[in-house]
Amino acid sequence: MVLKSKGIRNKNKILKPAGSSKPAEGQKRGRGALLIIISLVSLFVFAFSTYQIVIILRQSSIERAERQELLSTLEFDEESQYYVIPYADLTAKNADFISWIDIPNTSICYPVVYSPVSNDVYIRTSFAKTYAVSGSIFVDFRCRKDFSDRVTIIYGHRMNDNTMFAPLKNYLSQSFYEDHVEIHIYTENGIAIYNVFSSYTADITDSCYTLDFESDSAFAEWARQIKANSAIQCRDSAGAGSRVILLSTCVWNQPEKRNIVVAVYSRTVENPVV
Repeated sequence: MVLKSKGIRNKNKILKPAGSSKPAEGQKRGRGALLIIISLVSLFVFAFSTYQIVIILRQSSIERAERQELLSTLEFDEESQYYVIPYADLTAKNADFISWIDIPNTSICYPVVYSPVSNDVYIRTSFAKTYAVSGSIFVDFRCRKDFSDRVTIIYGHRMNDNTMFAPLKNYLSQSFYEDHVEIHIYTENGIAIYNVFSSYTADITDSCYTLDFESDSAFAEWARQIKANSAIQCRDSAGAGSRVILLSTCVWNQPEKRNIVVAVYSRTVENPVV
């Protein structure tokens, strides 16, 4: 016979210590507070990102409107197939205006400016001298502004909306080159026609950025090497007595690289008069 006695079950029962529920409640409150903080931080990041996007879109819209206004000042002469550039009006708007660059049948059609002080002046400054992410198309301050140097370097940003010098990357394609051999530099003295003879992706320390040459032969060797480096096959070449322009823009996600297009002077045609 098994005798039942009061309290035997109580001896085997595991008793919870007094106040054991409080840490669990405290942990719940801590997790809740953490979730609130995470939510607030996420909301702040979302709001700030949205604000930044709105600012960028607004700035981009302002810059597009300014470029469109500049383009609207041009007339196109159907007979000559060249633009009529209002040189006096553009100079009045910006005394640093020196020329207009056009690569026919591309979006590259912009005024070119020059500052003798530094290349930083127009990195984030528009033709109207206001802040602009896209900056301006400008000639290297170490060059003469009349394009009389052996090499004249022209810089422009590579914008994601395919504006400024973004189309230069297309010169890595042979077919694009074949359809866009000429680059036109408009000045009051006439329209200088340059023919592309090299295009490739260069390091920022590449010898293509050389401006000083000891002799004609040194320059001729430089031009030979530039053509040899080309990613495409070009018909034209540069020699000891040539003048060239070098167009340079950045490469997406590669801060130490540049897309360059080099063109040799061919001829000058008269400005059309309308």
